Amino acid sequence: MKKREYQKQQAGVSLIELLIGIFIIVVVLMGIAALITRSIQINQASDKREKAIFLAKKAIEEIRKERDINIWEDFINKYIIDGSVCLSSENCLCFFEESSGDIYTISKTIELIDNNEDNLCDFEDNQIQVSVTVSWQDFNNSIQKVEQKTLLTNWNK
Repeated sequence: MKKREYQKQQAGVSLIELLIGIFIIVVVLMGIAALITRSIQINQASDKREKAIFLAKKAIEEIRKERDINIWEDFINKYIIDGSVCLSSENCLCFFEESSGDIYTISKTIELIDNNEDNLCDFEDNQIQVSVTVSWQDFNNSIQKVEQKTLLTNWNK
Protein backbone atom coordinates (compact mmCIF):
# COMPACT_ATOMS: atom_id res chain seq x y z
CA MET A 1 0.00 0.00 0.00
CA LYS A 2 2.76 2.38 0.72
CA LYS A 3 3.97 1.84 -2.80
CA ARG A 4 0.74 3.25 -4.26
CA GLU A 5 0.87 6.32 -2.05
CA TYR A 6 4.43 6.94 -3.11
CA GLN A 7 3.48 6.68 -6.78
CA LYS A 8 0.63 9.18 -6.30
CA GLN A 9 3.03 11.66 -4.72
CA GLN A 10 5.50 11.21 -7.57
CA ALA A 11 2.84 12.00 -10.20
CA GLY A 12 2.18 15.41 -8.62
CA VAL A 13 5.86 16.25 -8.37
CA SER A 14 6.32 15.40 -12.05
CA LEU A 15 3.64 17.93 -13.00
CA ILE A 16 5.37 20.68 -11.00
CA GLU A 17 8.70 19.75 -12.53
CA LEU A 18 7.11 19.90 -15.99
CA LEU A 19 5.70 23.39 -15.32
CA ILE A 20 9.05 24.63 -14.03
CA GLY A 21 10.80 23.16 -17.08
CA ILE A 22 8.34 24.84 -19.45
CA PHE A 23 8.80 28.15 -17.61
CA ILE A 24 12.58 27.91 -17.94
CA ILE A 25 12.31 27.10 -21.65
CA VAL A 26 9.96 30.07 -22.21
CA VAL A 27 12.33 32.44 -20.40
CA VAL A 28 15.29 31.20 -22.45
CA LEU A 29 13.34 31.52 -25.72
CA MET A 30 12.24 35.05 -24.80
CA GLY A 31 15.85 35.96 -24.15
CA ILE A 32 16.93 34.55 -27.50
CA ALA A 33 14.10 36.43 -29.25
CA ALA A 34 15.16 39.67 -27.55
CA LEU A 35 18.77 39.12 -28.65
CA ILE A 36 17.70 38.46 -32.25
CA THR A 37 15.50 41.57 -32.27
CA ARG A 38 18.30 43.73 -30.88
CA SER A 39 20.75 42.26 -33.39
CA ILE A 40 18.40 43.16 -36.27
CA GLN A 41 18.01 46.71 -34.93
CA ILE A 42 21.77 47.17 -34.65
CA ASN A 43 22.24 45.81 -38.17
CA GLN A 44 19.64 48.23 -39.56
CA ALA A 45 21.26 51.14 -37.69
CA SER A 46 24.62 50.17 -39.15
CA ASP A 47 23.16 50.05 -42.66
CA LYS A 48 21.60 53.50 -42.22
CA ARG A 49 24.88 54.93 -40.92
CA GLU A 50 26.78 53.41 -43.85
CA LYS A 51 24.33 54.96 -46.33
CA ALA A 52 24.57 58.32 -44.52
CA ILE A 53 28.37 58.26 -44.85
CA PHE A 54 27.97 57.44 -48.55
CA LEU A 55 25.54 60.36 -49.02
CA ALA A 56 27.89 62.76 -47.21
CA LYS A 57 30.86 61.73 -49.37
CA LYS A 58 28.70 61.96 -52.49
CA ALA A 59 27.62 65.51 -51.57
CA ILE A 60 31.26 66.57 -51.10
CA GLU A 61 32.16 65.02 -54.44
CA GLU A 62 29.31 66.93 -56.12
CA ILE A 63 30.68 70.21 -54.74
CA ARG A 64 34.21 69.21 -55.78
CA LYS A 65 32.88 68.47 -59.28
CA GLU A 66 31.24 71.92 -59.42
CA ARG A 67 34.57 73.44 -58.43
CA ASP A 68 36.38 71.45 -61.11
CA ILE A 69 34.05 72.24 -64.03
CA ASN A 70 33.67 75.94 -63.23
CA ILE A 71 36.17 78.75 -63.16
CA TRP A 72 36.99 79.53 -59.52
CA GLU A 73 35.43 82.99 -59.77
CA ASP A 74 32.18 81.57 -61.17
CA PHE A 75 32.12 78.89 -58.51
CA ILE A 76 32.67 81.39 -55.69
CA ASN A 77 30.10 83.77 -57.16
CA LYS A 78 27.52 81.02 -57.53
CA TYR A 79 27.93 79.58 -54.05
CA ILE A 80 29.21 82.40 -51.85
CA ILE A 81 28.75 85.90 -53.22
CA ASP A 82 25.30 85.85 -54.82
CA GLY A 83 24.32 82.59 -53.16
CA SER A 84 22.12 81.53 -56.07
CA VAL A 85 22.27 77.86 -55.05
CA CYS A 86 22.15 78.47 -51.31
CA LEU A 87 19.29 78.39 -48.88
CA SER A 88 21.01 81.28 -47.12
CA SER A 89 24.24 83.06 -47.93
CA GLU A 90 25.91 85.56 -45.64
CA ASN A 91 29.28 86.25 -44.05
CA CYS A 92 31.17 84.23 -46.68
CA LEU A 93 29.00 81.22 -45.84
CA CYS A 94 26.63 79.22 -48.04
CA PHE A 95 24.12 76.87 -46.41
CA PHE A 96 21.65 74.61 -48.13
CA GLU A 97 19.64 71.57 -47.16
CA GLU A 98 18.04 68.78 -49.12
CA SER A 99 16.26 65.55 -48.41
CA SER A 100 17.13 62.12 -49.75
CA GLY A 101 13.94 60.10 -49.64
CA ASP A 102 12.01 60.17 -46.40
CA ILE A 103 14.86 59.07 -44.15
CA TYR A 104 17.88 61.35 -44.61
CA THR A 105 18.35 65.11 -44.37
CA ILE A 106 21.55 66.46 -45.91
CA SER A 107 22.86 69.85 -44.75
CA LYS A 108 25.75 71.35 -46.71
CA THR A 109 27.82 74.31 -45.61
CA ILE A 110 30.43 75.99 -47.80
CA GLU A 111 32.57 78.63 -46.12
CA LEU A 112 35.03 80.83 -47.96
CA ILE A 113 38.24 81.08 -45.94
CA ASP A 114 39.61 84.62 -45.97
CA ASN A 115 43.30 84.19 -46.86
CA ASN A 116 43.99 87.90 -47.17
CA GLU A 117 42.50 88.89 -43.82
CA ASP A 118 40.68 91.72 -45.60
CA ASN A 119 37.30 90.51 -44.28
CA LEU A 120 35.91 90.39 -47.81
CA CYS A 121 34.30 87.53 -49.68
CA ASP A 122 36.15 87.80 -52.93
CA PHE A 123 37.80 85.74 -55.64
CA GLU A 124 41.27 86.22 -54.18
CA ASP A 125 40.42 83.91 -51.30
CA ASN A 126 41.50 80.56 -52.68
CA GLN A 127 40.16 78.10 -50.11
CA ILE A 128 36.74 76.93 -49.04
CA GLN A 129 35.77 74.67 -46.15
CA VAL A 130 33.03 72.22 -47.17
CA SER A 131 31.05 70.55 -44.41
CA VAL A 132 28.26 68.05 -45.04
CA THR A 133 26.04 66.72 -42.27
CA VAL A 134 23.61 63.87 -42.90
CA SER A 135 21.00 63.24 -40.22
CA TRP A 136 18.33 60.58 -39.83
CA GLN A 137 16.03 59.13 -37.22
CA ASP A 138 17.10 55.83 -35.72
CA PHE A 139 14.94 52.86 -34.63
CA ASN A 140 14.47 54.35 -31.15
CA ASN A 141 13.48 57.76 -32.63
CA SER A 142 16.77 59.43 -31.73
CA ILE A 143 18.43 61.71 -34.29
CA GLN A 144 21.75 60.37 -35.58
CA LYS A 145 24.29 62.46 -37.52
CA VAL A 146 27.32 61.90 -39.69
CA GLU A 147 29.60 64.78 -40.69
CA GLN A 148 32.24 64.94 -43.41
CA LYS A 149 34.54 67.93 -43.93
CA THR A 150 37.08 68.83 -46.57
CA LEU A 151 39.10 71.79 -47.72
CA LEU A 152 38.91 72.73 -51.40
CA THR A 153 41.34 75.12 -53.04
CA ASN A 154 41.64 77.03 -56.28
CA TRP A 155 43.95 74.49 -57.84
CA ASN A 156 43.84 76.25 -61.24
CA LYS A 157 45.62 79.26 -59.80
